[in-house]
Amino acid sequence: MDSDEDPILPIRSTSSTLYQNLKSFFSLNSSDASLNEIGWKKASTVILAVLFICGILALGLSAIIWVVYDEFDGGSRNHTTTTTTPSPTPSLKRIAGVYTSNESKDSTNVQLEKLTHALFAFIRMDENGTLYFKNEKSKNRFLSLRNKAMNETADVKLMVSIGGPNNAQFFSGVLADESRQRKFISSIIAFLKEYQAHGVDIFWKWPTESEKYVFSTFIKNLRDNLNQYLLSITVPPAGIEHHTFGFDIDDLVQHVDFLNVYSMDYYGPWMNEWGTPTGPIAPLYSGVKERENFNLDYTMQYYSSQTRRLDKFNIIIPSFVRLWKLVKDAVEPGREVYRNVILKDNMTEGDAYMSRRLAEMEGWKLTPSMWDEQSKSSFIYDPDQGTYLTFETERSLKAKMDYLKEKRFGGVWIWAVDMDDENNTVLNFITNQNLFSSHDF
Repeated sequence: MDSDEDPILPIRSTSSTLYQNLKSFFSLNSSDASLNEIGWKKASTVILAVLFICGILALGLSAIIWVVYDEFDGGSRNHTTTTTTPSPTPSLKRIAGVYTSNESKDSTNVQLEKLTHALFAFIRMDENGTLYFKNEKSKNRFLSLRNKAMNETADVKLMVSIGGPNNAQFFSGVLADESRQRKFISSIIAFLKEYQAHGVDIFWKWPTESEKYVFSTFIKNLRDNLNQYLLSITVPPAGIEHHTFGFDIDDLVQHVDFLNVYSMDYYGPWMNEWGTPTGPIAPLYSGVKERENFNLDYTMQYYSSQTRRLDKFNIIIPSFVRLWKLVKDAVEPGREVYRNVILKDNMTEGDAYMSRRLAEMEGWKLTPSMWDEQSKSSFIYDPDQGTYLTFETERSLKAKMDYLKEKRFGGVWIWAVDMDDENNTVLNFITNQNLFSSHDF
């Protein structure tokens, strides 16, 4: 058929022939007693034409029926599949992992491929605001992490954390002096460029209430100068002394990409009277006596009351093990997780930050563990040895992940990835929850 030939013309031609044959057939004289040979030919032609057209109509009608059926039936099948087996909807944005400068376990590509952000803790600052590495080991660990983060299979943002528990003493003087603050900001930018990092975390532990304005002003100035670089800050747990008084959260949240909530260390074998009683590192709920508010939920309720940008908050997940020795009776009946500790010269015996790898090497067994329902925490107490261990388990991690999803916070930060065991137990459990959206930094 030529391209300009009308496709319905053959149908029109067949209809015209049929009409003429019918007219001739029914115009035959009634006096004819039987059909002659011509009449039989005309009748045959009519019958064949009718059968031909009926076949065409039947074929077309069946095609239409199958198309309609497939449309309805296919739609029904798709709807049923979506309803019965929905894919999980990612609800959290970030999995940030801390790498320390003093652990011996090196970073791996397997770890980095599961993170959205890798924070190296810590880069030090001097009284003039100049940045430097603590020592050669610290620098080499950072460079190893940097090189792996640049691997083409790792879609992770490398950041450096400045300050921390043992190097925050210079923040007050540097930020209060305009010239030193400018030098500090310039030093940060120069460091990020030289070492090809993606951003910086400011960990001032902790500004006082009188320094609140100074800190907010510094964060604004830093944000204005960082351009494409990421900026985060570490903020304290609530309800402990006056740690949160130096943070204008509703103002700060406008200038940072996210905030890391230091929602741990509520209990620990500290070298003072605060080393007793024992308790979970990062309990989700509850507390004991004057520490009733020492928990993650109380802290996050505080930050929820300060700002509506809950998606910018990461809660901390400790990957390490905490050990007390000389542990005795429970503080309250039925609250076995909180126990009295004997102090010697006002100090405890134990290990506040023992990596899982080291715990295994020293023969500490992390299974089976006990469970405290009120705090959603795991622990092990050996009354014969007087030892007490607390750490995260799958059960406690699941409780925290469910909490994050329900409250719609932004993500987690793991302290620290290099303190996990050889199997990356904590990291793997978190990443296997299918709660995190990818590439949302």
